[in-house]
Amino acid sequence: MHFCLAKTEWFTLVCEIHVGETLRLLSPLEWVQQLHLGSIDFELDAKKVMDNFSSTHQDVTVFGLIIH
Repeated sequence: MHFCLAKTEWFTLVCEIHVGETLRLLSPLEWVQQLHLGSIDFELDAKKVMDNFSSTHQDVTVFGLIIH
């Protein structure tokens, strides 16, 4: 295993925790895509976010739109 890159960003959000966790994940996902990196592991502690990623149910809330 090798350390390649690191990035720090600050977010000041006033929203529900699961929405904030999802928005916080969006930036690193876009960064990984821009860098054309291969397989990457992300660690999250928000069960609701992880459950929504693996769900086949269509969530039409703002939270679901962010996940989509």
